[in-house]
Amino acid sequence: MSVLRANRETVSEFERVGIGGAKGYCPTTLSGGMEFERNVGGRDRLIRGVLAVISTMIALWALRRGDRKRGVVAVVFALGLGFNATVCFCGTNQLLGIDTTED
Repeated sequence: MSVLRANRETVSEFERVGIGGAKGYCPTTLSGGMEFERNVGGRDRLIRGVLAVISTMIALWALRRGDRKRGVVAVVFALGLGFNATVCFCGTNQLLGIDTTED
């Protein structure tokens, strides 16, 4: 009985943050204790995720060709966008006062 209750609480928690919807799940606290206020969501989050995948492909292509400079820049870009899409937080958005979580 307690397992069923725990599963219902988990489902309701996921529904609260929007699992399966446009917003998706975004952690507000990372394992190291860093806390983030969500400011990336909706289409902005999707675009950042797609660009992270494309940047990763460009990085792999550049590194296989021996173009280390372009490869490293693409890896850094991919990691930044992937981080933004995963935790729904962007430092630049925070500095500029932009909040796309309602998109």
